[in-house]
Amino acid sequence: MAKLKPLLPTLKERKRYVAFKVLTDSKIVFEDCKNAIWNTAIQLFGEVGVAQMGLYVLPEKYDGNKGILRVAHTHQNHARMALCFVEKAGNHSCTVRSIVSSGILKKALQVL
Repeated sequence: MAKLKPLLPTLKERKRYVAFKVLTDSKIVFEDCKNAIWNTAIQLFGEVGVAQMGLYVLPEKYDGNKGILRVAHTHQNHARMALCFVEKAGNHSCTVRSIVSSGILKKALQVL
């Protein structure tokens, strides 16, 4: 079986990392936070829009009420808009604020 040729760097999707903070009284579980962000993004942009955004919440970088999203560079503002419209995560009412956006994960982690 022949190996597939790797994708050229010019054809790869460029990523941005958006650090966010969940403002609430108690800690939010990662699954609740992820589902809240995803559901809000799907309500705003639909499934096709979210697929184009390449939205991904990094589970290993989530710490209580802070986390990092990975998103396509062309849809960075859409992801930040989706964060603004999150009102409820699980059974807790909350507000999500984007802190910083960066092209490098290490720089986004420094802010958290």
